[in-house]
Formats: sequence, C-alpha cells, structure tokens
Amino acid sequence: MPDILADILTKGHVTTDQGEQIPLHSHLPEPEGRLLQAWLRTYQPKHLLEIGLAYGVSSLYICQAISPWSIKQYEIIDAFQSSQWQRVGVSHLHQAGYGDLYRLHEMRSELCLPQFLHQGMRFDFAFIDGWHTFDHALVEFYYINRMLDVGGIVIFDDLHLPALQKLRA
Repeated sequence: MPDILADILTKGHVTTDQGEQIPLHSHLPEPEGRLLQAWLRTYQPKHLLEIGLAYGVSSLYICQAISPWSIKQYEIIDAFQSSQWQRVGVSHLHQAGYGDLYRLHEMRSELCLPQFLHQGMRFDFAFIDGWHTFDHALVEFYYINRMLDVGGIVIFDDLHLPALQKLRA
C-alpha cells in the first residue's frame, strides 16, 4: 500500500480526482500527528469520532495508528467534504486502503451529533477539528461529552486559536 500521508507531506500539495493540485493547508502538522498516533497506540480506542476530514491528513494519521487492532467504529463528520474539499480526504483514505475503516457523514456536526446521541452511540475517542468557532466547538463538545465513555479522550485541534482558547477557561 502506498504511503499517501508521507507523499502528501513531502510534496506539500494535494491533487483532486480531476488532477488539480492544491497547496496543502488546513492540516495537522507532522509533530502533532505523531503525538496523536502515540496517544492512540497507548489507549487503543475502539469507538472513534472525528469532526472535520478536509484533505484527510489527520484521518490518515489516525488510520495508520488504529489499523493494527480491531475497532468497532470510526465515524467522521464533514459537511463540506464534497463541496469545499472536493472529496480529497475521502480519496486519500481510499488510496491508502482505509476505505472500509470509517463511515463519513456529510452533514453539519450540530445536526449529526444529536442524531448520534439519539441513536445511543458511544465513543472512547474524539478528535475535534471542525469549524473553529467558539459556539461550534462548544456544541460539539457538549454532545460528545454526553456520548463519551468514562476514561474517554477528547482532543481539540488548533487550541492556539482565540475562539478555542475560551473553551480552556
């Protein structure tokens, strides 16, 4: 299987299915990706949730880490995967051989998460990297916290942003 993640990081751009090259932006930097993988390997969660797929960089880090053990679910929410991100993240996951490891929900997180709660879904790991406003991140955390198993882990990406700093207070 080709190392799609290494290729993306080396080239510094992604390529759409139509052949358009887009400079890599809005992605998890490599040191943070490796730290994320270390946490995943240490805790070996079975029920994962990720908000925000974009180009699929963080999802590739996650899939590389979790592929050695059996997981029960990996849900990804990204309302804009087809429109804004041109399905590049989905394409990367399939090219890397992870097409059967996750389930994508192309809807807004503030609508999808209440459905998950209503369905009785539970998670022991969540990575929040969606719309980086205070209100969106707060709503996402509110619902995730209601579905989080005891001892579960929630990781917020981009905590340096002022809107997310407010969540830490």
